[in-house]
Amino acid sequence: MKVKEVSQLVGISVRTLHHYDEIGLLTPSTSEKRLPSLFRPGP
Repeated sequence: MKVKEVSQLVGISVRTLHHYDEIGLLTPSTSEKRLPSLFRPGP
């Protein structure tokens, strides 16, 4: 999933998701910097 899709799904902003990534609360499923940030939904 792309960051925008996740933000719409959970009802928070893309900026908030990026902040969560910065503080280690939520991390992308890939660390490949060339690709757009992708998040994997949890259980």
